[in-house]
Amino acid sequence: METRNSAGAVDPRELRGSLDDIRAFCNVVELGSISAAAGKLGETKGAVSRRVTRLEGRLSTTLLARRPRAVSVTEEGLAFHAKAREALSIGRRRGGGQRGSLTAAGSSACDHTGGFGCGAPATNHHGLSS
Repeated sequence: METRNSAGAVDPRELRGSLDDIRAFCNVVELGSISAAAGKLGETKGAVSRRVTRLEGRLSTTLLARRPRAVSVTEEGLAFHAKAREALSIGRRRGGGQRGSLTAAGSSACDHTGGFGCGAPATNHHGLSS
């Protein structure tokens, strides 16, 4: 559960992890596998998988459908990826490529994703290689 201050802002320490989780998810989608994302991020496959699982929990939806030796992106995953990539890109341009903090307001994970991540997981999956 996210910790908020009296103004409703999320604790920046939690957002640091959230942003890293989003970056991990974007790398899985863009590189086609958890293994490739782990290699690029310098993390273990387990760490990347836990990041994505934590992000899915915060959004209350399934972003990746996992099968032995393969993952596929759900419709929600594709929609979230587009918004997340755009947000990360804006953050890099504004921050000169350095990590920074992000203040988010709202009462649920749906508020932080523009509505993506709300509802049941999609049944259409877009396959990625293992």
